[in-house]
Amino acid sequence: DTIDMTKIIHDVLQMVEEYFQIEMDPNSASYGRMVTHLRFLAHRIYSGESLEEGAGLEEFHAMIRQMYPEEYACSRGVKEFIGQTYGHEVSEEEVSYLSVHIRRVRNCSSQA
Repeated sequence: DTIDMTKIIHDVLQMVEEYFQIEMDPNSASYGRMVTHLRFLAHRIYSGESLEEGAGLEEFHAMIRQMYPEEYACSRGVKEFIGQTYGHEVSEEEVSYLSVHIRRVRNCSSQA
């Protein structure tokens, strides 16, 4: 499972770099936070857990979609990839949080 979890993290990071044509800075705090989030996501995939949907967060999700439409679209692609490749449903909450992490790494990354 550890090798598979590492593969998920690598695949998602590569997807983000390709989607935005950027090279992420592995030394940045934003990159570190995103990798940590992806580790927990991969753990949830292999443990069968899911990130609990918080009640009343619909406005939060709508705000993320509106404020970060490109990052949200990329996160939806990650959701589809994980569903197709690993057979795990990624929650809307995961998509929103991942969108925020992607926005942060984009802000401190160089264009490829």
